[in-house]
Amino acid sequence: MVVNVSSGPGDGPDPAWTSVIQREHATGTKVLGYVDTGYFGTTGLRTRLGSTSEADWTSQIEQDVNAWYAFYGSGIDGIFFDEGQDACGPTSGSNAWVDLYSRSNAYVKANHPGAMTAINPGRVVPRCYENAGDVLVTFEGSYDTYVSHYTPLSWNPVDPFKIWHLIYGASTQADMEKAVSLSKRREAGYVYVTDDVQPDPYDTLPSLSYWADEEGTVAPGGSQDSTPPSVPLTPSHSSVGSIEVSFSWAAKQLGCRVVEFWRSECHQDLDRLDRS
Repeated sequence: MVVNVSSGPGDGPDPAWTSVIQREHATGTKVLGYVDTGYFGTTGLRTRLGSTSEADWTSQIEQDVNAWYAFYGSGIDGIFFDEGQDACGPTSGSNAWVDLYSRSNAYVKANHPGAMTAINPGRVVPRCYENAGDVLVTFEGSYDTYVSHYTPLSWNPVDPFKIWHLIYGASTQADMEKAVSLSKRREAGYVYVTDDVQPDPYDTLPSLSYWADEEGTVAPGGSQDSTPPSVPLTPSHSSVGSIEVSFSWAAKQLGCRVVEFWRSECHQDLDRLDRS
């Protein structure tokens, strides 16, 4: 579950947020604090102090990471890095951009052992990003785009739970069920579907019946999709040193984990859902 107080942790701890974060954490939900990376300034976005430099963006990112843990303590289970790049670097053969995310990921891991990290490019990324974070958001977009214009990864993650899809504008529960079914077929380990729309599809939560249906549709505990996923790409190696390694691919039935995504305007809605 991603929490976003004010495009990040805000200026200090909020008792209302503390209560909700601690309660969700106590149920076993992974609570990730939202951190804006601003593409590290590579697209011209500025830090809160007006800088576009990579160093200043790195400093702000680390400050926000530290603030989440300082404000909400053990209730925070990790960090959600938004505005991720979708290329390894500015030129062919360069890893300059992915290295920035890898360093921020390493910063979280070193200072908060056991933390989960997610990076949100919102679209497909090359394989250089596979180990830049624990989870990669490789789709964030509308229901119509997800159904009709989806672009798959060109590589297969070792861990299927590496992939997260965020789908908005699924206006009916039938649309939501179809999106979840597609996410299983596309081997996304995490999924969130909402009927909310742009300009901010995360400022409200679905209705109680929609949310209950979504929780019941994802696996485990929900109905499994009957269409097996596609066969993974051919492994690049069949042997390591003198040890022969054999591979055989079988169609697997992948489950999904539903993820809530909410902003400061939504914590009262979360209370409503929790009480029901």
